[in-house]
Amino acid sequence: MKPLRFAMLFASIAFALLYYGCKKDEPLPGPVKEVIIADIETVSATAFQDGGVTFVGKVNKIPANVRTYGFIISRDSLFTKNPQFYPLNRPIAVGEFKTDVNNFGIQKDSVYYLTTYIVAESGYKLFNVKKFVSNGAKQIKIDSIYPSKALIGDTLTLKGKYFTGHNLSVKFGDRPGGWVSVNDSIIKITVPPDLGSFNPVITLNEGAKTDTLSQVFALYTPRIDEYTTLGTFRDTVVIKGNYFSRFLNGNQVSFGNIKATVVSYSKQQLKVIVPDDIEFSKTLISLKAQVQTVATSTPFVIRKPELLIVPQSGNVNDVVMVEGKNFHPVLNKNQLSFEGNAATLNTGNTAKFTLNIPNGPYPKRTARVVLKLLDYEIVYPINFQVLNKWIMVSNQVPFDGYTNSGSFTINGTSYVIASAKGVFNVKKYVWKFNPGDFSWEKSEIPFAFTSGQVTVAGNKAYLYCAQDLNNFWEYDPASNHWAQKATYMAGIRQSGVIVSAGQYIYFGMGLAPQPFSNFLPNSNFYRYSIASNTWEKETDYPTEFGNNERVFPSAFVVDEKIYFGCGATNTGMFQFHSYNPATKTWAKLANFPDARLYATTFVYQNQGYIAKGHTVQGALTADVYKYDIAANAWIKMPDKIGTPALDRGIERGYSFVNNGKAYVGGSNGSEDTYQLFMAEGSSL
Repeated sequence: MKPLRFAMLFASIAFALLYYGCKKDEPLPGPVKEVIIADIETVSATAFQDGGVTFVGKVNKIPANVRTYGFIISRDSLFTKNPQFYPLNRPIAVGEFKTDVNNFGIQKDSVYYLTTYIVAESGYKLFNVKKFVSNGAKQIKIDSIYPSKALIGDTLTLKGKYFTGHNLSVKFGDRPGGWVSVNDSIIKITVPPDLGSFNPVITLNEGAKTDTLSQVFALYTPRIDEYTTLGTFRDTVVIKGNYFSRFLNGNQVSFGNIKATVVSYSKQQLKVIVPDDIEFSKTLISLKAQVQTVATSTPFVIRKPELLIVPQSGNVNDVVMVEGKNFHPVLNKNQLSFEGNAATLNTGNTAKFTLNIPNGPYPKRTARVVLKLLDYEIVYPINFQVLNKWIMVSNQVPFDGYTNSGSFTINGTSYVIASAKGVFNVKKYVWKFNPGDFSWEKSEIPFAFTSGQVTVAGNKAYLYCAQDLNNFWEYDPASNHWAQKATYMAGIRQSGVIVSAGQYIYFGMGLAPQPFSNFLPNSNFYRYSIASNTWEKETDYPTEFGNNERVFPSAFVVDEKIYFGCGATNTGMFQFHSYNPATKTWAKLANFPDARLYATTFVYQNQGYIAKGHTVQGALTADVYKYDIAANAWIKMPDKIGTPALDRGIERGYSFVNNGKAYVGGSNGSEDTYQLFMAEGSSL
């Protein structure tokens, strides 16, 4: 029988005293004394070795008007030290009555006193007293669990003994279960959500005391029976099976290594969203639930993207629209390229997007359009036609075009004199151009110099070095041989201009040395005779006011007449002149459109061109001008040289014509702009 708690005990005593015992002419009982009434007697208190005690009483004769009867124990014989009542909740009858006390209020190795009691109309009465020594409470026992398989959050029934009267906990491994209810032989408990194992050992614990369930318990293993096998990003995938978690966070679904968002869940069905970051077109779906992970036997497949409409032609940096199917909803995950040049997508969705035709080499003027998404590679069946007049043919030029000393073409082969790329590289080399694959072959120069200018006459090149008095060299590409020639008669000359006409080399302008290591603009002009290996003075450049101070000027030769301009050192220097070597005279021509320097020149189909450079105000340019000799007029070409990366222009570049194609290269000082551009055709 269940004993009364301490507070209930005293409430009962007080009630009995007030209700039954309080008569006008009868005082309240004094200190409790053992009273022997033959009708009822205390027979025995039997303490057991494994804990608990059995109280036995006997009814010899039923007293009148008995309301309650049972046993009382206390630590003293007067029943004043925390008396504990154990009422019997059955009608009183003649014969023995007893109560098994297994838990409440029984401390090991303690002396207790036992008496029987009744509560009647006249109050409560105690009977004879027995003394016993307690062996403590019964040891808790856990015998079985039902069901032996369950889901997280399910309610289990634990059966055993002596559950009441203890401060108990039930653990699944090291995780406490959730209490539902308890009586002396049954505990209702819920499976905790944070289990560390799918088959934890279940223990019943009271302080340091533990009883372990010998029966094996395990969570159900989730099972995937069917699922959506084909879809695309952000589609809803339905997974059917059994033993999924009843809690949202209890179902972790992944596509490969990427977790998916679960939007609907039940024990037998899940709905998840295909994640944007899925890594492969074919991937297994895995589910972690009930502390176990299962996976599909066959992969989920992302729908293959399609390229349906791609414009067939356009210019670099044009905005175009591409249409198709099954594109990634996150634009930058669609890797679209034109001839290997990556495009940046601007706007769009899974069926179309806009982009700028990317910068980059298009050596064949066509572009293979490829879309890469995950491990898919989709090639559009029609190549894109690049319409730019000037196209980049290489962005892997190995030398520094910014500090080059010029270029030349001999017998269909072109060369550039420059140092290798790199901030600290100053040594100059001859770089031979291969138009087949736009590669370069490097050759040593047997002497050192930092700056110079080169031109070509016949099948040999001539290099002036602004280094010291041993400054003029002849180069034979056929033998890769350098020969020193007569020293330039005007000494060191920096930033000048060099050209060839017939069997003569002409050099001058630029900066001449002055006392105290100063350099000033100089308009002197000199001629070198290849036949006699001698220098002689030519007619100086015209000395109009401010016009003769030319630095880094530009010149080209058509029909053995020299055309000279640019190299401006102030904003008013637009003048453009020609020099006739036969008459040694200068003629003023139509002004160049602006005052610029650092430009590069070339002759294409007997027409002179000036390209790139920057204006005196310091603005780099990307434009090209053609000089119409017959009309004495400058024509601005409709196409710039370069891409947006070089749209601000190239200064100190180089140019050459090879097999009917014009090439312009160089840099604006940025490491990523060592590029080479090509144009061809009558409309150049």
